[in-house]
Amino acid sequence: MSKLVLKSISKSFGDNEVLKPLDLNVPNGSFVALLGPSGCGKTTLLRMVAGLETPSSGEILIGDQKVYGQGTNIPPEVRGLGMVFQSYAVWPHMTVEQNVSYPLKLKKTYSKQELQKTTHETLSLVHLEELKHRYPHQLSGGQQQRVALARGLIMKPPILLLDEPLSNLDAKLRAEMRREMRELHRKLGITILYVTHDQREAFEMSTHVVVLNDGVIAQEGSPELVQKQPNPGFVQDFLSEF
Repeated sequence: MSKLVLKSISKSFGDNEVLKPLDLNVPNGSFVALLGPSGCGKTTLLRMVAGLETPSSGEILIGDQKVYGQGTNIPPEVRGLGMVFQSYAVWPHMTVEQNVSYPLKLKKTYSKQELQKTTHETLSLVHLEELKHRYPHQLSGGQQQRVALARGLIMKPPILLLDEPLSNLDAKLRAEMRREMRELHRKLGITILYVTHDQREAFEMSTHVVVLNDGVIAQEGSPELVQKQPNPGFVQDFLSEF
């Protein structure tokens, strides 16, 4: 079963065709890496799934629900997806606990006890429960990114969207976060769509790699297949230094 289906999705900004019509199926429970150089269209694709950009054509389905196409355009807040950006986007005036619990508070349907329980469970997933009373300026970059990740997970979204979330971390922290994100995916079984230009991230964490170039899918398949049998031309050249 596909958790996310894109049908003939395209995007143009004026005369600039950023994404040419493409199809993509993201299986339920998979970790799909959108890999490619800057300007290939991967972030635009992610933002269209989130509802932050409107496609120029095509359809988007999340499970059995059409969220875009043929007169339908469900807004981001109703799609119920989790999203983590390259910038941590944590609120400096809120503690770790307040940052993470904020999406639940907006719903106004959780009791105080439910709010505390769910927040604690989510903080435990990312190993932040002992830092819950700290403010962002008291955290390292890796800890701030964990806050953003926990906030994206707390509503138990059907899909978690990540836009180069590790690019601002140093090499040691990136390696640590790659291990933690693999473990989170294994533990939760959540469907993940992950944008990166970092080949190591894509091949170490994902169950499926989609290589984008110039607005088209240049190759897709398992990490092993793409690594060992890259398509001639762009993909082969792009992966030659990995």
